[in-house]
Amino acid sequence: VYADVNSGYFDAIEVNILMNLLKVIDNKRQDIPLLSVLRSPVFQLSTQELIKIRAGSRKETYFEALEDYSRDHEDQLAEKLRSFLDRIGRWKEESRYIPMEDFLWKLLKESNYYYYVGAMPGGAQRQANIRVLLDRARQFQQTSMKGLFHFIKFVDQLKSSSGDMGAAKILGENDNVVRVMSIHKSKG
Repeated sequence: VYADVNSGYFDAIEVNILMNLLKVIDNKRQDIPLLSVLRSPVFQLSTQELIKIRAGSRKETYFEALEDYSRDHEDQLAEKLRSFLDRIGRWKEESRYIPMEDFLWKLLKESNYYYYVGAMPGGAQRQANIRVLLDRARQFQQTSMKGLFHFIKFVDQLKSSSGDMGAAKILGENDNVVRVMSIHKSKG
């Protein structure tokens, strides 16, 4: 059965943070995903700490400022940043040989993010949103493409093609399925 629904999946903060974490693991030099992940429950930097990192460097990218701070200082923030860099580097290496679904579970368990979102208001729904992303990772593994970069592109294609992960255009007009539609969707 196939249902073309739009549930606002990509608006969920837990999905955004997890996707930003994957983007940072793939390429640390993306400032917006980097700031999102640093501020998130995964790494828990405060706004004041983020400002301190940026104010201490004249480099163009935030990642370069972060590297400078972690190298040039010996305070608690510098230790947090070194830990961040170590974890991201290790996760990047592991993403090269661990299947995507297993890699996502590893991230969720090591960061305790899955349990964190479960403890938030609406936690069961939030964890279900993350499990949908894991299901998409399982689907991705069955394709000929491999790797973190391609998985991010796969998810971006799903988002741009239909605005929702559940409504990806994977079925054609003549596929042998039962289509469930609202009256609005069935017009025309």
